[in-house]
Amino acid sequence: IFVSTKPYLDNLYLREGRNTDIFQTGNILLLDRNNMTRKYIDEYLSEHQIVPSQVLEVNTMDILIEFAKIGLGIGCVIREFVQEELDKQMLVTIPMKWPIKKRTIGFAYNPGGTSRALEDFLSFCGSFPIS
Repeated sequence: IFVSTKPYLDNLYLREGRNTDIFQTGNILLLDRNNMTRKYIDEYLSEHQIVPSQVLEVNTMDILIEFAKIGLGIGCVIREFVQEELDKQMLVTIPMKWPIKKRTIGFAYNPGGTSRALEDFLSFCGSFPIS
């Protein structure tokens, strides 16, 4: 999802007008291009002909979230990582015309050569509901 502080958006709209394309006038905070999440978002942006004009790249999600929280721009983050900030209204969600589809993650392993660590990991992963 894309998030920002309300004051950042208010200032952007005051400067550029309510009908502004925030991807053209705002600072867009993204992970670096080598990150798998960034590649997924780049694909989404390309698919919908969204071309951000001002991009600030960082190499960790933690830094990206902190930059969004201090009002440096509009960050593309994982909802679960900022749910508390959203609940407390420290950050607001930027509505997108097209929803960003959830990704799926898969694991491949040799069932004949499992270790205790692998078994614990698989048990841990199996404890989450599949949505």
